[in-house]
Amino acid sequence: MTKIKRDTSKKRTAILDAAQKAFMEFGYENTSMDQISELADSSKRTVYNHFPSKDELFEAVLERFFQEASELKNIPYDKQQSLESQLEKFIDAKIIVSKNQEWLGLMRVAMSVFILNPQVAEEMMDRIHKMDDHLAKWFEAAKKDKKLKFSKSDELSELFYAGVSGLFFWPVILGAKIPDKKVKSLKKTYIDNFLKVYRSH
Repeated sequence: MTKIKRDTSKKRTAILDAAQKAFMEFGYENTSMDQISELADSSKRTVYNHFPSKDELFEAVLERFFQEASELKNIPYDKQQSLESQLEKFIDAKIIVSKNQEWLGLMRVAMSVFILNPQVAEEMMDRIHKMDDHLAKWFEAAKKDKKLKFSKSDELSELFYAGVSGLFFWPVILGAKIPDKKVKSLKKTYIDNFLKVYRSH
């Protein structure tokens, strides 16, 4: 008799979707695996087969979120475009995340977990850095093209995003609204100042 191969990827996605909904609605501490299995229309055993603990399930939800956010920043270096316009695309990718209410809600839950569990935050940040190297690769290409000068691309990427997050991401996480006109002005000022330091002359 031929065995029917089950599509576990669909079930895993359903569990992740249900978990994300539960974490955002009830918060991390108040979410149970029972609630998640009910929302996913799965047995509790099935949920545990995919994710042995709530911690691992939460980390998988976050990892999927960061992977999706990372794909927005998959921007190849283009010799024909100005450095300014290309760096603006990386900032815009960050802003898109800050305008997505679903992602914002998940990030607020994550922040509450990270504050109480610094080790979880550290492990997640390590994963993020490994999967999100698009800007570092862009910097390397710009350096090879003799447009930028710097020592380490990964450190420069962290520096660039630290400033971007401070201007456009964390204020929104905390509930602030930045007018579009101010966003445009801040982007130009930030990129101009950044390139004053790192542009090859």
